[in-house]
Amino acid sequence: MSTVTIALAQTPVGADVTCNARHIKAMMRKAKAAGADLVQVTEGALSGYGRKVLTPFEQWQANDWAQLRHESRAIASLAGELRLWVLVGSVHPLENGGRPHNCLYLIGPDGTLRTRYDKRFCSRNELTGWYIPGAEPVVFEINGVRFGFAICLEVRFPEVFDEYRRLGVHGVLVSTFTAARNDAEDAKQDNIFAVTAQAHAANNCYWVSLVTPSNPFQGPVTQLIDPLGNVVAKSSRHRSDLVLGRIEIGERSLWHKIAWGRAWRDSARSGEIYRERRIDTPRSRDRQSF
Repeated sequence: MSTVTIALAQTPVGADVTCNARHIKAMMRKAKAAGADLVQVTEGALSGYGRKVLTPFEQWQANDWAQLRHESRAIASLAGELRLWVLVGSVHPLENGGRPHNCLYLIGPDGTLRTRYDKRFCSRNELTGWYIPGAEPVVFEINGVRFGFAICLEVRFPEVFDEYRRLGVHGVLVSTFTAARNDAEDAKQDNIFAVTAQAHAANNCYWVSLVTPSNPFQGPVTQLIDPLGNVVAKSSRHRSDLVLGRIEIGERSLWHKIAWGRAWRDSARSGEIYRERRIDTPRSRDRQSF
């Protein structure tokens, strides 16, 4: 049976890259001790996020970028020591000191960087002053399980999740920085992210993880949602926390049991099961009589 034990790590995120890295590495060790294959942390978990908690990236000096690379390599090295997959939110610097990509780095259990996902649907503020948008989906297989990746606001774009369904993923890993908001009422509105993530999981019949930071005014808490839309693992609010879940796709697994539902929905979306049953009669066309 193809299985991935995933650890969702809810960490505090601030302006100090070294401090952020310390929290991430502590969670990596905790995840390994708990038997995880993969640990996921939130958007900007290493670099910090946008202008809410740090200096604008265009004002970073050479030593700031050097420190980010140093900590990135240290996390990769630890991943190799622990034989652990790591999905970490950060920023990817581009040429000539321009704005970076808001990204997720996937590090393999051999300590090498396997791929990078860049946020495609950026907010207005991100697009005008913070980040350069990405251009394509990324799908990667771990232990026979296929994952897609998404970041924050992309939860509000169903086409992202529909695309991953068509690409044949078993789950989408979402990291989102929904913290350090203006006030508690503002943060409360972010709970729609969790509701929407549940809908994406149920509508597309795959797992969705949602990993958030533990900062004040946290919106949704970190959680894992199964292909039926059920929350099967959930962290505590406003604290560093690690929760585990198992994604199985073999025989007798939930994935196997709902295969008929996925196939039916695919057929329904194509229109195949409806076309041969449609009729064209006067009673069918008449919309003004009972």
